[in-house]
Amino acid sequence: MPTSIIDSRNVARDTGFRKNFATILLPALFLMGTLAAQTSTSKPPAAPAPTPTPQSDGNSDGMVYNGYTIHQEIEFGGRIGDISGSQAIWDTYVNENSGPRLFNQWFEMRSIMREGSLFDRLSFSNIGYGGDPNNMTRARISKDRWYDFQAQFRRDRNVFDYDLFANPLNPQTGSNPTVLITDSPHEFENVRRMWDYNLLLFPTSRYRMRMGYNRNVSEGPTFSSVHYGTEAELLQNWRNLNQAYSFGFDVRTIPRTQISYDETIQAFKGDTTWTLANTPYQTSTGVPADLGLGFNTANNIPCAAPISNATTTPPTINSTCNSYLSFNRTGNIRSTLPVEKLSFQSSYFKKVELSGSMSYSNTNLNLPNYDQIFNGEESSNRRIENLALSAMTRRLSVNGDFGATVFINEHFHFQNTLHYNDYRLPGDSIQADNWLFAVNVITAPLTFNSATCPATPSTCPVHVSGSPADLSNIQWFNYQGQRTKVETSVLDMNLNRHFGGHIGFRYQDREITIRNLENQTLTYYPSLPNRGSCVGVTLQANGTCVVTLAPATDNEYYNISDYAGLVGLWFQPSQKFRANFDVDFASADYSYTRIDSRHHQIYKARTLWKPTEGWSVNAAVKMDERRNPQSDVLNYQHDRAYSFSVVYDPAKIWGTDLNFSYNDVYSTILICYTATPNLPGATTCPGSTLQTGTSIYTSKAKFFSGNFFVKPAPRVIATLGYTLNTDDGTSLILNPIQPLGPLNYVYHLPSGSVQVKLAPRWTWTSGWNYYDYHEGSDPGPTLPRNMHANMVNLSLKYKF
Repeated sequence: MPTSIIDSRNVARDTGFRKNFATILLPALFLMGTLAAQTSTSKPPAAPAPTPTPQSDGNSDGMVYNGYTIHQEIEFGGRIGDISGSQAIWDTYVNENSGPRLFNQWFEMRSIMREGSLFDRLSFSNIGYGGDPNNMTRARISKDRWYDFQAQFRRDRNVFDYDLFANPLNPQTGSNPTVLITDSPHEFENVRRMWDYNLLLFPTSRYRMRMGYNRNVSEGPTFSSVHYGTEAELLQNWRNLNQAYSFGFDVRTIPRTQISYDETIQAFKGDTTWTLANTPYQTSTGVPADLGLGFNTANNIPCAAPISNATTTPPTINSTCNSYLSFNRTGNIRSTLPVEKLSFQSSYFKKVELSGSMSYSNTNLNLPNYDQIFNGEESSNRRIENLALSAMTRRLSVNGDFGATVFINEHFHFQNTLHYNDYRLPGDSIQADNWLFAVNVITAPLTFNSATCPATPSTCPVHVSGSPADLSNIQWFNYQGQRTKVETSVLDMNLNRHFGGHIGFRYQDREITIRNLENQTLTYYPSLPNRGSCVGVTLQANGTCVVTLAPATDNEYYNISDYAGLVGLWFQPSQKFRANFDVDFASADYSYTRIDSRHHQIYKARTLWKPTEGWSVNAAVKMDERRNPQSDVLNYQHDRAYSFSVVYDPAKIWGTDLNFSYNDVYSTILICYTATPNLPGATTCPGSTLQTGTSIYTSKAKFFSGNFFVKPAPRVIATLGYTLNTDDGTSLILNPIQPLGPLNYVYHLPSGSVQVKLAPRWTWTSGWNYYDYHEGSDPGPTLPRNMHANMVNLSLKYKF
């Protein structure tokens, strides 16, 4: 991985973060310093008053100043960590490191009589600054009956480097050279900065107005890959910007009724670029090169003998092997999504509650200038590709919801909801692709010149029978639409205070329309112009072959109906015990995808028992069963979750909570696949050379958490906790060196803390967390994904 690139971008991100933090921190500090001196009432005083002095309000938690109650809390300390094992797993799962921290800071001013001249409430808080992956600053200022303004800044640092993800799993033996990939080729190291500003005007009046602005910046670096004969790793300079503007108002002039209108405009800009991440080799002419991620020379990946001279620095590649000299991709995505929504809620009519909404959006998605340039060597003499594409898509969407509840009497009420969704996606795109050809990576490709070629064959591009068209121009016209209508009717029955239930019916109708049209014109230059789609086609006067293929069309229409019954029961024999049971059973007349179910049942049960004061016992079961018995699918799935918890919280000397859950996931389906060597008992898929078999996936995840606290002295609280996550699953393994990875792991997380109240406003906290992640299967041709860490947290909190 190019560490220097990652580190330099991290420095840039930290610098930008300090500037963004200041945009909220400095105005908030100014408000706290100037507005705190404002008088607590808009009425002029009868006589000059002496300068007020801050006073305690009789409680160590807060003070009174100039008609305001002021609260302040700050918790500062640090983390001390000792990490061993896989740093990548630690960064992916936890991503906390040693150093000073501002764990929490909170400031609030509240007007006692709600008569502040400029504000009745002012608050400002910060969380996680100093090195934690998640930071937040929040500010709020409001004046009763006039306004409520809230601002928030968040920064999330996301790292994903699970080395099995997109890993080619190069064999450790039988390949020359042996190259193991120890980091995920799709490693993700991303920082998101999010700003939210919301203003509510006249919050308690009949006419209420709101405005908002949201800004979300996401930037890399991250990694990806591309395939030209072999898979090369790409550095993605990730840069996405999403902005949202919102405006709305509520009207409450009709008794017990609110009518709302909302307008939201979202604008997206994607400016990510892609380049080669590494060039660890060279050509015989000294040009930096990359042979890609996959090395399995026994299976000709990237070729049978990729290194021609291993003694040079860097090693010299075979000039006829699949390889890269450079790769560049740019594509500026622009989209605008305006949404208009009209909604209402009303209980104007006696014993009737109504609600509804209707929204419309018209999205424009543009990719005006996608460009991709490959420079290297691929099979069939492919040497350089220049690909240009432009695309435009619209998304027209109409959504509607209506609900009514009729209270028949004190025991029965009837609910009916209607949902309507209709979206259409028309789009078109144009692609121009130009290939240049040469016999190897160190030979410059020849371009076609009708003045010399084909008269002088040595001046012609060097083609073989498998070489693609020199020029291709393709137009696509695509349309996808879906209309969904759902109606749900439920009769609720509360027969008495001990027993009740509901019975209902749901009907869903989906119409899916797909239309595709492709027009393609191909140009083949000499040598061998009569190849590919030009076999048998008459040549042009200049020796080239131009062919326009017959339009390729695809027209599909599906109408799918889904019927479901809803049944539920509850009983409560006493105030200490309650139980609920619900069933949702559905059946559809068609499945749009192979993993869509034709038959679907959901069973849910939950009990709550409070045997004595302070004790609470909960149990829950959810069983989701799905199947598609069609003979060429045979898809059977279930997701069964069981949970149990015990809580004792008298808020006195000690307390505890214990939680356990078990999640059983199972899926089986017929698939077509390729594997080397063939799996035992495999047969051939109908109409294909692929193998067919049953793919089985299972996951049996267990979770346990237990926490215990005790107050051995009035100013001391001690806690002890333990969390356990495990999974014992299986999956169809087509690659014999593929490990199970996260399907077989154990994750221990014990913890403990001691909190001592040193003085009425001062609290010291010492905390300890231990992390122990271990995978049960062999790590395969990657680094072990095991991690162990001790993390000590020390903090001092001041509060008034």
